[in-house]
Amino acid sequence: MKKILLLLICGAVFSAPNVQVTTGAAKKGDVRNFMNETIVIIKNFVKNTKKFSANISVRQKAAGIKDYVNQDCRAEYQAPGRLKMKFKGLYPYTVVVSNFEVYTTIESTGETDKRPMKIDEDIFEHFLGIGYFKNVKLYNLRFRTEGDLYVLKGEMPMKFRLMLQKDIVENAYKTVFMEIWVDPIAGKVKKSHVISLGGKDIYYTFREQWVDNGKKKKNK
Repeated sequence: MKKILLLLICGAVFSAPNVQVTTGAAKKGDVRNFMNETIVIIKNFVKNTKKFSANISVRQKAAGIKDYVNQDCRAEYQAPGRLKMKFKGLYPYTVVVSNFEVYTTIESTGETDKRPMKIDEDIFEHFLGIGYFKNVKLYNLRFRTEGDLYVLKGEMPMKFRLMLQKDIVENAYKTVFMEIWVDPIAGKVKKSHVISLGGKDIYYTFREQWVDNGKKKKNK
């Protein structure tokens, strides 16, 4: 439990993604428009957020482990690059990202791990599970709706996974599956599900979140 980190792959451009819809009878062009709209919402959320805090329910399991562990997390972010995530539950620990370094402290032992951030790490994508598929052409994408939410699902084809598996230790953190639930009206991510090449499997449910995007409210 020392390094529970989420990372998205940053790589070359390959063939166009396979975009499909799993609900409704929308035309292919409409589906692609919904997909692009969802990506833009997530991208703007990540880009424009100056301060962010959230209470998050986390359900995760490590590679080779059968059962999930449920934890509660308090996350606090300050642009451009400081994040603190305090996890409570069976294995309490704290992750702090600051000055391009990652500090992980195990609460039960006080043991601390320090490492530099990798060149392709991003705080929102890799620690909060909020990615917007910067390299969409590495994934097969599907779009659907669940109630009032847009859901974008991306899965890396096996041919690309095999390329990463040539160095499984170095690439274990890279995301091969991500599913994101977006509120298109509020412009917020409500839930995400991420699986890494190394087998870590994590669900995030953002129960409450407070966002400051730096925009001044106009007086009526």
